[in-house]
Order: sequence, then C-alpha cells, then structure tokens
Amino acid sequence: MFDVFISYSSHNVEAAQHVCRCLEDTGTACWMAPRDILPGSHWAASITQAIRNARVLVLMFSTSANDSVQVLNEVNLANDCRVPIVTVMLEQVKISDAFTYYLSATQRFTAGEDFSSMACQLADVVRRVLTSKAAAPSVPPQSGVLLDIYDCEMGWAGTALRNQAHKLGLWHKTWHCWFYGTSGTGPVLYIQRRSLRKADFPGLLDITIGRHLLAGETDRDAAEKMRLELGVDAAFHELRYLGVRTYAEHISAFVNNEFNSVYLYESIYELSDFSPNPEEVSGLLRLDARAALALFEQRADQIDAIGLFPDEMKRVQKLTVHREDFVPRTDDYYKKICASVIAIATGTGEAGL
Repeated sequence: MFDVFISYSSHNVEAAQHVCRCLEDTGTACWMAPRDILPGSHWAASITQAIRNARVLVLMFSTSANDSVQVLNEVNLANDCRVPIVTVMLEQVKISDAFTYYLSATQRFTAGEDFSSMACQLADVVRRVLTSKAAAPSVPPQSGVLLDIYDCEMGWAGTALRNQAHKLGLWHKTWHCWFYGTSGTGPVLYIQRRSLRKADFPGLLDITIGRHLLAGETDRDAAEKMRLELGVDAAFHELRYLGVRTYAEHISAFVNNEFNSVYLYESIYELSDFSPNPEEVSGLLRLDARAALALFEQRADQIDAIGLFPDEMKRVQKLTVHREDFVPRTDDYYKKICASVIAIATGTGEAGL
C-alpha cells in the first residue's frame, strides 16, 4: 500500500515522477495517477479512494496546477479528510484565492536549480510527518452507527444512521479484507462464520473480515481495528488492494447499496492463532481455494473445510460447507475472489474484481 498521494497537473508530470522516485527511494510508498489506477477502475472514484487513505498529500504547484480544477478538487478532498498537505512550488506564481484558502498554513518547498536536493529535503519532512501521525493516538468515533452517505458516483452527500441507510437504500462504504495463504495442496482462503447474534445473516459464511466505514473513517482506520474482530493484526501496507466493488441488493425490507473497498492479505497466521470476537464472529474456516471456486461455479455441491470455533475451546475440526451456507450475493463476487487468490498464490495471473 502507500502513504503519500502526489497531486499534480499533467504539464508537470516529469517533476512529479522525480519527486515520487525520491520518496520511494527512501521507502515511502506513493500513489500517482494514472500509474496506480487499476485497469477498468472508475477514475474519479480511484482518486477519491486514494486521497481518503493517504497520510500525506504532496502538491506539485505551478501555473498549470493553479488553473486546474482537478488539482483543486484533490486538495479540497485532502482538506476534508484531514490529510496534511506539503507543497512543492515549481514556479513563483501568484496563488489563486481558491488555493490560498487551503495552502496558507501548509509547509512549502521551492524547486530551485538543485531539484534533487530539494526532493531529499521533502522526503525527510514527509518521513517526519508520517512518523508523527503513526505515533498519534486514534480517537474512536462518537457514534457507532453514523455512516458517510454518497451519491451513485461516490460523491459525498452527507451522513445518516446505518439503519436509515439500509432502510432507504442510501449509498455507503464498507471495507472487505480476504485472508489467503498456501498449504501442501495449494491456495487456501479464510472465511468467517458470522455471529448468531448478528441482525443480518446470522450464522452464515462471509468475508474473512469486513465492516461498515463509519463517518470520517478510511480503509486504513478499518484495518487498524482488525484485532477487535479476529484477534490478529495486519499492517495496512501489507494489504493488496483490488479496487472498489459497487454492489446493490434488495432483500425484503433490507435495501443495500454499497461501495466495497476490497483487499487481499497473505496471512502469516494459522487457524489456531485467531481469537474471534464472539459478538462478531462465531467461527473461522479455511477452504481450498480451487475447491471453493468449483463450489461457486456449481461444479461441486459441497466441499470440505477446516474450522475454528471459539465457543468450543478453540478446537479445530473438519466440516462440510455448501453454497447455501454463504451470505447470498447477486453477483460473481465469490468467484472473483477465489480466482484472484488462485492467480496470486500460484503466480499464474492477475487479481481483480
């Protein structure tokens, strides 16, 4: 994953690439368009998602950037998401009133004749900003049920309570992370069994870990809460981003319109390492990914699995699962996840949604 979003006008692509190389040479992962926009992904949604999950935005400022609505939108979004902005002044230009509103208090670097020296200084400051943010304590949201609400193009439209979002079909965001690994027989996929205390789909099999993004939360925030549900941790930079899945379903009074941020994680854990929170998870299963793909492609009616169930003294046992045991989905989501895990684990293809 990445820490820094680089915002620039297309006229300044070479300078932006130079700064990106300098930052990445010091171990700071960067995100740049179009380099990091996945094939087939929604352009605006990808940029929005990247800024929301960045820890710093580096702005390459110039005459063309000063006139760019796109760059202004990126800076505006970074400000809304409380992402610190560091500005590189590529030219001595009068900053427009719109940009002055956002940049008056930001740290600035002037790109003189020794551009490489300036980039090294920038990299040092960015590292210090990232270190200070990593050390800052996280503040839990005051409301456990308030969600950010969006229009169908993923433009922010306000906030609403979770039950309102599902009752009225309001678009909102969730975070999905699928754990996978390899065994002697090949790629494996980890699935959770939802708690029987859940209001929606109790006891059914689901994503390894997923959660609604609360108002103001990012994917990074969700990843940092992983231990609360599974009892294990995974650093955000270790997750593999697959993209945003747009999903809509209507089941009786349950109307669900979601933007799912989907990630894969190559697990370093054995089943016995997990300590699922019984309020959220009643069990964790490990499936052979190829067998699971056959199940979802209806080439098999049932498959074998190994499960860990916290209510049974963390005993690992064998069991059989069927398609009907999974949370129902109206698309090919399960197939795509299984295929992605197989492709990555075996090095035979690309992952994607």
